[in-house]
Parts: sequence; C-alpha cells; structure tokens
Amino acid sequence: MEDLQFVHVELKRDTWASQKMSVRDPFDAVEVARTLIENLDREMVINVHLATDGRVINATICSLGAQNSASISPSEVLRTAIVSGAHSIIMIHNHPSGSCQPSKEDLNMAKKLATVCNLVGLELKDFIVIGAYGYSHSVHEEEFEWLEPSYKWLQEA
Repeated sequence: MEDLQFVHVELKRDTWASQKMSVRDPFDAVEVARTLIENLDREMVINVHLATDGRVINATICSLGAQNSASISPSEVLRTAIVSGAHSIIMIHNHPSGSCQPSKEDLNMAKKLATVCNLVGLELKDFIVIGAYGYSHSVHEEEFEWLEPSYKWLQEA
C-alpha cells in the first residue's frame, strides 16, 4: 500500500516582464500585451485574469505557436486562472500576418473556451486579436454570440 502524498500548486512570478508595465484596467492589459506580441513572427496567446471588480490580477502566456496557428488547450487556459482566483478572463493573441480579423478557428475556440469557463464558474470576457499597426479586433464588440456558452459541441465529441 502506497502512502498518500500531499501536493500543492503555487504561482511563480515571471521576472522577464518589465516592471514598468503599469496596468490599471483590462484596456491597459491589452496595450501591454500588444507591446509584447504585435510584431512576433509566430502566434502567442496571453490570458489576462480579472478579479470580480474588474481589476487585473495577473497574466500568463498560454501558448506560443507557429506562423499561422497556436494550439490552445482549455485546461491550460483554466489552470492559471483558477489558481489566481480569477473571476473572468480576457484572451489576447496576435496574427503575424498583420490581419486582426479572427479566423473561423479563433471563433470556434472562443465558443469552446466560453463554454468551458462557464462550466467552472468563470467568464470569458473577450477574445482579442492583435494585428499590425495598432489594429485589434474584439470578439466581444463585433461577434458577441461567439462568447456565449454553447454545449452543442460537447454532444458532438
């Protein structure tokens, strides 16, 4: 018979990010993310975790992908959000092509993540695509229905 081992999970603050990144609200977080990922040659996905009052708790790099895609696992998205005590998430990623229009894959992932977040009591507040020259696209503002939970895809799996 094996002994029961107790474990714990803890957050570790990254030291590579500049201490000069002042974030007072989600809009500031998007601008900070933009400075990090706007000109990358591959897709990067960043999650910004928000408290119930909308205050930014922290952010995490969820995925670093290829030139035209980034693999995103719902469990990877939720892990840090839950450990951080987040109430909601803003997901931000770039398109190295410079286009800020979300792809069909982006919208499908937004729908899937909104549903998974809903299942564990979180809200996906927005899914933002950063393009070139300061342009960005907010799914919340343009295609809000993609952020509404839907359990249809679960039935297909």
